Order: sequence, then structure tokens, then C-alpha cells
Amino acid sequence: VMDKDNNINKTVAAGSIKLNAKDENGVVSGTALILSNAQGTGDGKFVQTSDGKKVGNLKLSGAASSATLNGAGAIGNIDGNAAGEGSLLIGSAAYGKPSAVEVQGAIGSSAAVSKIEVAADSSLTVNAAEGKGNITAYELNLKAGSTLDATGHDVTIGNSTDKVANIAGGTLNAKTLTLSGTGEHKIAGGANVVVDILNGTDKGTINVGEDVENGTASVMAGQLVLNKATMNIDPVYGDQYASVIANTLSTDSGDSLDGLVNVGHNALFAVGFD
Repeated sequence: VMDKDNNINKTVAAGSIKLNAKDENGVVSGTALILSNAQGTGDGKFVQTSDGKKVGNLKLSGAASSATLNGAGAIGNIDGNAAGEGSLLIGSAAYGKPSAVEVQGAIGSSAAVSKIEVAADSSLTVNAAEGKGNITAYELNLKAGSTLDATGHDVTIGNSTDKVANIAGGTLNAKTLTLSGTGEHKIAGGANVVVDILNGTDKGTINVGEDVENGTASVMAGQLVLNKATMNIDPVYGDQYASVIANTLSTDSGDSLDGLVNVGHNALFAVGFD
């Protein structure tokens, strides 16, 4: 299923994989790789180098390529072969239990992956030196109860009008969160976002809260830099609420809003809290 150059060209479902010698990178080419027992077969590593001493890296080649990581374990860098290729799925309905994946490196550093999805009650944690664990993806889906912990690292999500972040009930922690493109990013479903800097993009939209049951959300940012984006803070009318709290705004003085913020019923927008 894996050739001597660590290319995976057919669907593989296994506990973990060990790479061939002299290479720390496996390549998933237009197919699905499903790994579900890193603890039992890989000494806690979903992908390991040939000597078993280190985590291995993955490269996702082609739009149809995907890596699903179920259960608990670690992995190295994960990249697209080209920008916007490949999906990274943390946990799955078929696995039926929460998953906890540690990435000892970056995701999409050399080329953005198409999508990152963290299943309900599962977690994706970056454990890397500062500046070595950044995440770049066109789409992000965080399900209810899920966690993306990229504390100390930069997370960039979005591309065009339909590749966006959908933080639907999960928790996201990061150094910076940049929501790119001209689409509508959503933070709702009881989601919590805590970042040092939240960046928007010109002509983009950030929706905090949603007009549905449990449409709440909370965003706390050290600095809010909209870059001419529009932010809508608008949960369902009733007892629920949505809030965006920023210590400073985009300018050096921290007192100028460089975009549009619409504040609806049961919503809070506050600036100046340290």
C-alpha cells in the first residue's frame, strides 16, 4: 500500500504507518488514509520514521486526498502538495469515540490544506516551538465540544467566497486568527474563541452568533483588526447572547475601528478591557 518512496496511492485503513528509510515524509496521493490506533501500533505516533524514534510528516496530494486520525496520538507536519489540496479530519463518526491528536509541527506551512475538520468532542493540539506550529487552511470546521488549541501560533483560514471557517460550538485558542477571503465566516453554536489578535479581510464577513437555537458565541481578542471587514454580532433573540470583547483596535493608539460592526439583540461589543 506504500511504495519505497512513501507514496500511498490506494485507500489505507490501519493503526499507524512507519515510513521507509531516509525519508520523514509520507505522501497521500488522491486517496484516503485512515489511522486509528497510534497507541497500540505506533508507540503513540500515527506516522513514525523508519527507526520509530520520531513522528513522521504527511503531504496531501490532490483534491481527493485525505488523512483521518482517530484516537489519541501524535504526528509531524501536515501540508498540501499544492495550495488547497487535501483534507485533515480529526476523529470521525465511524470511529465513534472522541479523538485527541497532537501535531508536533505546522499544518499547511509550505502549502495550505483544503480543509481541517475536528469532530464533536475531539481535539487538535499544536505542540511546536513558537513560529513552527502555524496553521493555514482554506476551510475549518469545529464541531460541538471540539477544540483547536494553537496557543502561541498563527491560524489562517479562508479563500474566495465559499472557503471559510465554521466554528460551530468548538473552542479555538491561538496567537492570531486571520479570517481571509470574501466569504462569511461563522462563530456560533456556543463557540469560544480566544486570541491575541483577530484579523479580518477587506470585503469579508465575520458572523458571531446565529439566529438559531444555541446560536451563542464568545470572542475575546487582545486586538481586533477588521481590515475593512464586516462583523455581525447577532444571536437568536431571547435569553441567549453573543459577545466580542477586544482590548484594543487596529491602530497604534488602539482606538479606531477599521471596519463595520453590527450589534444586534442580546449582543455585546466592548473595547478596552485588559
